[in-house]
Amino acid sequence: MKEEKEINLNDVPEKTVQNNFYYALMEEYGYQKRNIELEFNIRIGSSSRRADIVIFYENARHIQQNIFLIVEVKKFNSMTSKKNAFDQLYSYVSACGNCKYGILVTGQNLSYFSWQNKLDGRRNFVSTEGIPYNFDRNNLISKKNSTIVYNTNTINKELSAENLMAIGCFVIFVVVGLVLIFVGFACAIGLASSLNDFSVNLSNELHRFVEMKSPGEIQLGKFCTTNYIDEIIETSNNGFIVSGKYAT
Repeated sequence: MKEEKEINLNDVPEKTVQNNFYYALMEEYGYQKRNIELEFNIRIGSSSRRADIVIFYENARHIQQNIFLIVEVKKFNSMTSKKNAFDQLYSYVSACGNCKYGILVTGQNLSYFSWQNKLDGRRNFVSTEGIPYNFDRNNLISKKNSTIVYNTNTINKELSAENLMAIGCFVIFVVVGLVLIFVGFACAIGLASSLNDFSVNLSNELHRFVEMKSPGEIQLGKFCTTNYIDEIIETSNNGFIVSGKYAT
C-alpha cells in the first residue's frame, strides 16, 4: 500500500476547511443537512455579508431571524488575526437577534462562543465550553481541535475542482467572446451590404432625376435640352433619340 505523503497544512484552501467542518457538524455534532447552509447572506445595517456556515433552528424557515448558530472559518495561518476573525463572527451573530452560538474555526483549532446575560440586563458574547449536540442544550459537545484529517487526496481533489472551475469559466468567457465577435462581424457585413444597395439605388434615382429635370423635359446632352417630347424611342451614346414634336 502506497504511503500517503505528509502535507503542509498551510496549503489547505479555506474552502476545504469550510467544507470539511460542514460535514463535521453533521457527523460529529448531530445536525441535519436540511438545517445547514453555506455562504448564507446576512444583512448588517445597510450592507450584507456572507457567513461561512449557519445552522437554523430545527425545521425553521431559512431566514436571518431563525439562525441558531454561525460558524466563521479561516484557513491555517490566515492573514486575518484571531481578534479580527472574532469581530467578524460577532458582527454576524449580533445582526441575528435569535442566534445563540458562534464557532470560530482557524484551520483545525476551534473556539466556541455564546451569549451570557449580565446582572444589569445586558449580555456579552463570551467563550463557552461547547455547543449543543443537535439543539440539545443538556448535551454540550466540546472539541478544542477538529478531528478532520487533511490528506493529499483531499487537498488535490479540492484544488483540482477549483482549477477545473476556473478553466471552465475561462472557456465559457472565450466562447461567448468569439460568438459576440462573429455576430458583430456578420451584422457589419449585412449593414455594409444594405448600405451598398442603398447607395446604388440612390445613385440610380439621382441619375434619373438629372435626366428628367421636369415633366416633358429630357436632357439630350450636356447643354442641350428639348421640350414637348411625345415619346422616347431609345437611347444612344449621344443622348436620347425621340419621336414627336420637339424644339431646340
